[in-house]
Amino acid sequence: MVILLFFTAIFVAEEVSRQSADNPGNNEQAEKKSIKDKLYFGGNLGIQFGTITLINVSPVVGLAVTNNFSIGVGLTYQFYQDNNPYYGSRYRSHMFGGRGYARYYIFRDLFAQAEYEMLNFDVLNTFGDPERVTLHSYFIGGGYRQWIGQRAFMSFTILWNLNEDPFYPYANPVIRIGAGFGF
Repeated sequence: MVILLFFTAIFVAEEVSRQSADNPGNNEQAEKKSIKDKLYFGGNLGIQFGTITLINVSPVVGLAVTNNFSIGVGLTYQFYQDNNPYYGSRYRSHMFGGRGYARYYIFRDLFAQAEYEMLNFDVLNTFGDPERVTLHSYFIGGGYRQWIGQRAFMSFTILWNLNEDPFYPYANPVIRIGAGFGF
Protein backbone atom coordinates (compact mmCIF):
# COMPACT_ATOMS: atom_id res chain seq x y z
CA MET A 1 0.00 0.00 0.00
CA VAL A 2 1.36 3.35 -1.02
CA ILE A 3 0.50 6.16 1.38
CA LEU A 4 0.69 9.73 0.13
CA LEU A 5 1.36 12.53 2.53
CA PHE A 6 -0.10 15.77 1.24
CA PHE A 7 0.56 19.06 2.94
CA THR A 8 -2.53 21.09 2.12
CA ALA A 9 -2.57 24.86 2.31
CA ILE A 10 -6.02 26.45 2.05
CA PHE A 11 -6.06 30.23 1.96
CA VAL A 12 -9.50 31.50 2.91
CA ALA A 13 -10.51 34.86 1.40
CA GLU A 14 -13.02 35.51 4.22
CA GLU A 15 -13.84 33.85 7.54
CA VAL A 16 -16.31 31.49 5.82
CA SER A 17 -14.74 28.26 7.07
CA ARG A 18 -14.26 29.17 10.74
CA GLN A 19 -17.43 31.16 11.28
CA SER A 20 -19.48 28.66 9.28
CA ALA A 21 -18.30 25.85 11.52
CA ASP A 22 -19.41 27.81 14.59
CA ASN A 23 -22.90 28.38 13.09
CA PRO A 24 -23.68 25.32 10.95
CA GLY A 25 -27.43 26.04 10.82
CA ASN A 26 -27.04 29.61 9.58
CA ASN A 27 -26.83 28.99 5.82
CA GLU A 28 -28.82 32.14 4.98
CA GLN A 29 -25.91 34.38 5.97
CA ALA A 30 -23.49 32.43 3.76
CA GLU A 31 -25.89 32.59 0.82
CA LYS A 32 -26.23 36.40 1.16
CA LYS A 33 -22.45 36.97 0.91
CA SER A 34 -21.00 37.99 -2.44
CA ILE A 35 -19.19 35.43 -4.58
CA LYS A 36 -15.89 37.17 -3.76
CA ASP A 37 -16.47 36.56 -0.04
CA LYS A 38 -17.21 32.86 -0.61
CA LEU A 39 -14.05 32.06 -2.64
CA TYR A 40 -11.01 30.36 -1.18
CA PHE A 41 -7.65 29.55 -2.74
CA GLY A 42 -4.98 27.03 -1.91
CA GLY A 43 -3.93 23.57 -2.95
CA ASN A 44 -1.87 20.50 -2.19
CA LEU A 45 1.84 19.92 -2.00
CA GLY A 46 2.93 16.32 -1.63
CA ILE A 47 6.13 14.34 -1.65
CA GLN A 48 6.97 10.65 -1.34
CA PHE A 49 10.38 9.01 -1.62
CA GLY A 50 11.44 5.37 -1.84
CA THR A 51 11.11 2.83 -4.62
CA ILE A 52 8.46 5.18 -5.95
CA THR A 53 9.12 8.91 -5.92
CA LEU A 54 6.13 11.21 -6.29
CA ILE A 55 6.10 15.01 -6.16
CA ASN A 56 2.70 16.70 -6.39
CA VAL A 57 1.71 20.36 -6.85
CA SER A 58 -2.05 20.98 -7.10
CA PRO A 59 -3.47 24.51 -6.70
CA VAL A 60 -7.25 24.82 -6.13
CA VAL A 61 -9.97 27.45 -6.16
CA GLY A 62 -13.10 26.75 -4.14
CA LEU A 63 -16.48 28.25 -3.39
CA ALA A 64 -18.41 27.95 -0.12
CA VAL A 65 -21.92 27.41 -1.53
CA THR A 66 -23.42 27.25 1.99
CA ASN A 67 -21.92 27.10 5.47
CA ASN A 68 -21.79 23.28 5.23
CA PHE A 69 -21.15 22.69 1.52
CA SER A 70 -18.28 23.75 -0.75
CA ILE A 71 -17.09 22.91 -4.25
CA GLY A 72 -13.73 23.41 -5.89
CA VAL A 73 -11.59 22.85 -8.97
CA GLY A 74 -7.86 22.54 -9.36
CA LEU A 75 -4.94 21.74 -11.61
CA THR A 76 -2.47 18.93 -10.96
CA TYR A 77 1.19 18.43 -11.83
CA GLN A 78 2.99 15.32 -10.59
CA PHE A 79 6.48 13.97 -11.18
CA TYR A 80 6.49 10.18 -10.86
CA GLN A 81 9.55 7.90 -10.83
CA ASP A 82 9.59 4.14 -10.25
CA ASN A 83 12.96 2.57 -9.47
CA ASN A 84 11.57 -0.97 -9.77
CA PRO A 85 14.15 -3.25 -11.46
CA TYR A 86 11.30 -4.84 -13.48
CA TYR A 87 11.53 -1.91 -15.91
CA GLY A 88 15.27 -2.41 -16.43
CA SER A 89 15.83 1.27 -15.75
CA ARG A 90 14.09 4.08 -13.96
CA TYR A 91 10.62 4.80 -15.25
CA ARG A 92 9.75 8.52 -15.16
CA SER A 93 6.69 10.48 -16.12
CA HIS A 94 5.41 14.03 -15.84
CA MET A 95 1.69 13.94 -15.13
CA PHE A 96 -0.77 16.71 -15.88
CA GLY A 97 -4.43 16.92 -15.03
CA GLY A 98 -7.16 18.44 -12.99
CA ARG A 99 -9.76 17.70 -10.38
CA GLY A 100 -13.10 18.83 -9.06
CA TYR A 101 -14.53 18.10 -5.64
CA ALA A 102 -17.50 18.61 -3.37
CA ARG A 103 -17.18 18.65 0.41
CA TYR A 104 -20.02 18.53 2.94
CA TYR A 105 -19.45 19.19 6.65
CA ILE A 106 -21.61 16.64 8.47
CA PHE A 107 -20.74 17.89 11.94
CA ARG A 108 -18.70 20.93 12.88
CA ASP A 109 -15.33 19.80 11.41
CA LEU A 110 -16.14 16.26 10.21
CA PHE A 111 -16.69 16.15 6.45
CA ALA A 112 -17.59 13.84 3.57
CA GLN A 113 -15.92 14.39 0.21
CA ALA A 114 -16.45 13.27 -3.39
CA GLU A 115 -13.79 14.03 -6.00
CA TYR A 116 -13.14 13.51 -9.70
CA GLU A 117 -9.56 13.51 -11.00
CA MET A 118 -8.16 13.25 -14.53
CA LEU A 119 -4.45 12.55 -15.07
CA ASN A 120 -2.51 12.33 -18.34
CA PHE A 121 0.88 10.58 -18.19
CA ASP A 122 3.25 8.06 -19.79
CA VAL A 123 2.97 4.29 -19.32
CA LEU A 124 5.21 1.66 -20.89
CA ASN A 125 3.54 -0.30 -23.69
CA THR A 126 4.29 -3.96 -24.50
CA PHE A 127 7.45 -2.93 -26.40
CA GLY A 128 8.78 -0.97 -23.41
CA ASP A 129 8.17 2.40 -25.07
CA PRO A 130 6.39 5.23 -23.27
CA GLU A 131 2.82 5.91 -24.38
CA ARG A 132 0.58 8.76 -23.14
CA VAL A 133 -2.68 7.70 -21.45
CA THR A 134 -5.45 9.57 -19.66
CA LEU A 135 -7.02 8.06 -16.53
CA HIS A 136 -10.26 9.20 -14.93
CA SER A 137 -10.76 8.49 -11.25
CA TYR A 138 -13.65 8.97 -8.84
CA PHE A 139 -12.87 9.27 -5.13
CA ILE A 140 -15.14 9.15 -2.10
CA GLY A 141 -14.20 9.51 1.52
CA GLY A 142 -14.05 11.97 4.33
CA GLY A 143 -11.94 13.59 6.92
CA TYR A 144 -11.56 15.85 9.88
CA ARG A 145 -10.38 19.44 10.23
CA GLN A 146 -8.79 20.55 13.54
CA TRP A 147 -8.55 24.29 14.17
CA ILE A 148 -5.37 25.78 15.63
CA GLY A 149 -6.19 29.31 16.74
CA GLN A 150 -8.63 31.49 14.79
CA ARG A 151 -7.55 30.83 11.19
CA ALA A 152 -5.05 27.96 11.07
CA PHE A 153 -6.00 24.30 10.89
CA MET A 154 -4.75 20.78 10.32
CA SER A 155 -6.77 18.36 8.21
CA PHE A 156 -6.80 14.60 7.78
CA THR A 157 -8.53 13.08 4.72
CA ILE A 158 -8.96 9.48 3.55
CA LEU A 159 -10.22 8.91 0.00
CA TRP A 160 -10.96 5.68 -1.85
CA ASN A 161 -10.49 5.48 -5.66
CA LEU A 162 -13.61 3.78 -7.08
CA ASN A 163 -11.99 3.38 -10.51
CA GLU A 164 -8.65 1.91 -9.46
CA ASP A 165 -6.42 1.20 -12.45
CA PRO A 166 -3.17 -0.83 -12.39
CA PHE A 167 -1.36 2.09 -14.06
CA TYR A 168 -2.45 4.59 -11.43
CA PRO A 169 0.49 6.11 -9.49
CA TYR A 170 -0.93 5.43 -6.03
CA ALA A 171 -3.03 2.75 -4.38
CA ASN A 172 -6.09 2.80 -2.14
CA PRO A 173 -6.61 4.39 0.25
CA VAL A 174 -5.21 7.85 -0.56
CA ILE A 175 -4.36 9.56 2.72
CA ARG A 176 -3.83 13.32 2.92
CA ILE A 177 -2.57 15.13 5.99
CA GLY A 178 -2.56 18.87 5.64
CA ALA A 179 -2.22 22.26 7.22
CA GLY A 180 -3.95 25.45 6.23
CA PHE A 181 -4.60 29.02 7.22
CA GLY A 182 -6.72 31.96 6.22
CA PHE A 183 -5.81 35.57 5.64
